[in-house]
Amino acid sequence: YAKNNFVGVIFLGDLSDFVAGEKFSSLKEKTLTLRELAAQPLIMLEEKANSRLYVQRFFLRKGIELNPEIELASYELMGELARINLGLSCMVREFCAEELRQKKVFEVNLAEPIPARSIGMVSLKGVSLPPAASRFLELLTSL
Repeated sequence: YAKNNFVGVIFLGDLSDFVAGEKFSSLKEKTLTLRELAAQPLIMLEEKANSRLYVQRFFLRKGIELNPEIELASYELMGELARINLGLSCMVREFCAEELRQKKVFEVNLAEPIPARSIGMVSLKGVSLPPAASRFLELLTSL
């Protein structure tokens, strides 16, 4: 198969924004250094998740160790815990877009942004996705 005829790639979102709930409203107008962020109660994906490793490596290159208070396997739960003020969640912006729009959470401003890392979906061109995968993609792209 020729590469350009073999796969299709669909962009799903950028990773690594930190969001917080109203309890942390004092941070809304501030710009945090990475060290200040690391001192906050953090909610992150479990340690073996690639997205967590990406963020953790970025901080380690800056000489900062992250010690999250809560580690989860689900972005949905992470967003919910940020909304109920249990800490600052490292999220995919698109996965918490509705909460951001409704101002249930806000993005934490960082003096040094975490470099963008995108996620996407790869599929065979000309081959229909199974119904479950199609619905999953529909849900992701509607965020």
